[in-house]
Amino acid sequence: MSKAKSRVLMLLSCCLAVSGCSAFGTKSIHDKITDDIAVLMTEQHILETRLSLTEDRVLQLQGTVDKMQTPAKPSATPEVKPEAKAAPTKPAQPKTESAAKAEQPAVAQTAEAAYKAAMADYKAGKYKQAEAVFKDFPSKYPKSALVPNAGYWLGECYYSQKQYNDAVVTFQTVAAKYSKHEKAAASLLKTGYSYERLADKPNARFYFQQLLENYPKSEPAPLARAALNRL
Repeated sequence: MSKAKSRVLMLLSCCLAVSGCSAFGTKSIHDKITDDIAVLMTEQHILETRLSLTEDRVLQLQGTVDKMQTPAKPSATPEVKPEAKAAPTKPAQPKTESAAKAEQPAVAQTAEAAYKAAMADYKAGKYKQAEAVFKDFPSKYPKSALVPNAGYWLGECYYSQKQYNDAVVTFQTVAAKYSKHEKAAASLLKTGYSYERLADKPNARFYFQQLLENYPKSEPAPLARAALNRL
């Protein structure tokens, strides 16, 4: 074989070697980018949940402070009266408005206990148990101030179980029904995230934009902006 042919073969071999290395290098970089995106999405979900838990904790602490600030009514000393003839019994009268209000703290306490138990289940990863409590919460405690929160965390239960269609419906309901509540903005954010997980980018963009238009100064707003930049 001539020297010229030998050099050509050597050059071809080098080109093939470089080309192969480039291909393997490109594949390695692509895999790394994919892994990094997966890690970032996981970290994003953790941050979202922590934000929601923080908001929820603030609400509970505010409720505790409100109770502490309410002055306790002094107990009246019963007046000792001389024995008298037993009065004829009267038919039971319907409860007055004041009597009904007096019973509300007990109901609220029961609702708060159920809510805290469900939150404990959620934090422990027992999503099905928490889901059952949050789903029945509005019917069991319709007058509780925690009803919007329970609705939001029901959506989080679905989201954590990757039931994104159910999560979308639940978060949309909370955002529409309780638009003045602090969980409305967070519900719009999670609606967008749920659509993003469903690979429905147009709807995801729509809800992120709705959040920024309706709640531009809310805590979830920066996350919505980041999501729009990502999409």
